[in-house]
Parts: sequence; C-alpha cells; structure tokens
Amino acid sequence: MKIKRFFALMVATAAFTAATMTACSSDDDDPTIYTVTFHSNGGTTIDDQTVAHGDYATVPDPVPSKLDYAFSGWYTDDDTFLQAFNFSTPITTDIDLYAKWRGIDLDALVALVHEAAELNAESYTGDSWEDFEEALFAAQGLLHAENATDAQIIAAYNALARAMSALVPHLDQNPTIDFGSIAVNGFVYVAPGSYFHVYAYVSDGSAVTFEVDPPVWMENIVTDADYFSARISDTASINATAVIKARSVRYPSLSASFTLKVTPAATIKTMFLDAVNALPAPEEITYTDAPAVEAAQALLNTLPHEVYDGAVDAAIEKLWECQYALEALPERLKYTFSGNTATISYIDYSGAAVGGASFTLAYAKNGSFPCGIYTSTTWIDLGGEGYMQMRLTLNANGSYELSARYATNASGANASPWEIEETGTYTNQGSQSAAGGILTLSAAE
Repeated sequence: MKIKRFFALMVATAAFTAATMTACSSDDDDPTIYTVTFHSNGGTTIDDQTVAHGDYATVPDPVPSKLDYAFSGWYTDDDTFLQAFNFSTPITTDIDLYAKWRGIDLDALVALVHEAAELNAESYTGDSWEDFEEALFAAQGLLHAENATDAQIIAAYNALARAMSALVPHLDQNPTIDFGSIAVNGFVYVAPGSYFHVYAYVSDGSAVTFEVDPPVWMENIVTDADYFSARISDTASINATAVIKARSVRYPSLSASFTLKVTPAATIKTMFLDAVNALPAPEEITYTDAPAVEAAQALLNTLPHEVYDGAVDAAIEKLWECQYALEALPERLKYTFSGNTATISYIDYSGAAVGGASFTLAYAKNGSFPCGIYTSTTWIDLGGEGYMQMRLTLNANGSYELSARYATNASGANASPWEIEETGTYTNQGSQSAAGGILTLSAAE
C-alpha cells in the first residue's frame, strides 16, 4: 500500500494534485434578518444566531453538553423529536431548534469516541488538545475493558464530552473549498452538446451545497449535496458563460466559484494538444511541472469524444505517463510537533497540504530525532470493510517501514497484527518543534 493511499483516506480527497480554490463572500440583496433560537433543554447554553434571508444557520460547535446525557441532534419539534433540522436549509423565517438527549450507555460512548477520533490536532491549541487526548485515550481504554460498569461508562463519556467542549480552536484557521483539477485560466471550457460534472470539497470535510442560476443553454441539471452536473445545449452560443458556485454549510460566508465557458470542441482539442506538447518528457518531470499536468488533465476532462483522433490518443498517453512520473516522485510529508504528538500533512508540489487537511501521530522516540515509531491516533473507516491504523517507523540507517493493521470498529476492536505494507528510504529537514519540517520518502521498487 503506497503511503499516498493512506493519506488519501485520511484527508478524504482523491485528487493527487488538487488545487485549493480561494474562498470568497457573496453579498445578499435581501436585508431581512431572522433569528435562529437554540433551546438546549437543560444542556449548556447555545447562543442564538442571526441569519440573513436565504443564508444558512451554522451548526453549533461545540454541541451542548448535559451531565449523564448524550446529545442526539437539533430538532424543530420539542415533543416527539421526529423532525431533525437540516442545516443546509436556507433560513426564510425565525426558527426555534430543540436539543434532543438520550441516556448514556456503551453505544453512546462508542459513538462519542468515534466522533472524537475524527478531530484534528492542528485545528486546536496544544494545551486543550493534550487534555482532550488524555480523556480520549481513557475512553478508548474503557471500551476494551471487560465488565465496565454503567458508572464508569457515564464518567468516561462526561469526561470526554467536557474535554471536547473545552477544545480551543486556532484563530487562524482558514477553511477552503476545492473543486479539484478542473479550471484553466479561470475557465472550464465546455462544448455544445457535451456533459459536465464536478464535485466540491471543504478542506475540513464538512458539507457543501451548490448554488447555480442556470442559463437557458444548461439542461438536465442534477445537484446532490457536493455534486453538480448538466448538459450543454446543442444551440449554446459560443463564448457564453455561467458561474458555478459552491457554498459551505458549516461556514455560510465561505464560498468558491468558477466559470463555465462555451467553446467549440475543436478549440478545446487544440488547447489540449498544445498543453500536452508543452510538457517535458515523462522522465524529466519534476514537482514544478504539476500545475501544467493538472491544466492538461482539466482540458481532457471536458474534451468531447467525437473529436478524439490519433493525435489526441497519443497526447493522452503522454499525459498519463507524466502523471505516473509525478506519482513516482518521492513523497513529501510536512510535520509539526506538540510534545510527542506529530501533526502531519501530505503536501503537493507547492508545499500545500493536499485537501487542506492533516492528521496526528503519536511519536515514540528511538534514538536521535526523527528516528522512532509514529502511530496514527485514529482508525480510518474503510467504507464498510472495517477500519485501518497506520504506523510509520523511521530507522537510524535512513530506511523506513510503513505498516498497517485492521480492526472491526473505530475503537480498534479485534485488531490484526501489524503488517509491513511499504519500505524505502527517507530524508529529513527539520526538528521536533512547533516549526517542524519536511520528510521525503522514496518507496522501494
């Protein structure tokens, strides 16, 4: 298993060379302001929110807490709790939301541990994270204990819930929205009679929704949460444009957009061939060529099949070879430290974290830094096929081993033995500090 696969699972992005879009705010022409009132029903107080007409309420973070009870969501009805509120619903009137609670049991503790394990150390201050991590490890240990009492389960749940509520976010967090490799010079070129589709991602993994005012030449539109697709009419005017916007559900002021531009298929073909011809030979590819490779792929994504010919086929083969060459370059990990907890991101050619995300590893030193064992603090959901944990071992001779083990749930139950998945050599530039550094990994053939 290549370490890139593990990082792709961790940051929930499939694009190796994903380009982060710049977030922007949009003005709302309707000045009407509504109030969203949160009733915590005996839990900690949640501040009301004022929301402009058509905008979205923000999911309260942290959620309310209530001694000896587990929070189960926000509802629009306070009696039956049958109508869960969807925070992707535009606000068009004042609204009251009510907290639903359930008694704490083992299932509730498992769910809270799973939720806690998804949090990211880089998003919070070091002191608050250390307190949280202590409570998390204690709760995880209780899940593996035999004959845990109800009182112990309730105490572990309350301690972890309090630690999660006490986490202090970094004030400089800048979530972004990413569309992947689609735009060239600010445009996505589409031909009359063709189909277009795109996914949007928020760097922190939260939900996103599309906002599009479709022109008459856009047909068969499909929107489904983070997905948008449409057919470009056969009669669409050349050079006609349309803006495609995605908005974060968690951060309503955060949005990103790109522009579709109707372009003759023959022109897109020429642009694609020119872009590929400008690429170096695959054996000469370096990280600095990644933006050009990405731009060529973006043009190929919307190139209609009816204009494919021998020249296009040859260009596609070269593009694929260049992409394989990029994949084969040594992998780079950017890291920082808080105590013995390392926060690590897989970085692209520009030095930016892929997907804008990172994860944490517990570091057990063995010799001089960076030698030792780095073990992921979370189990990765494999989509119904169990959970995976990763361990990276850096040896004094410059070699490394990437190992993995598997379990049946997010708390690591019935974990398999560690198995070495990849070996290779590494170089390090940096230290065990807040400034950190960069590891470069070269996998063995």
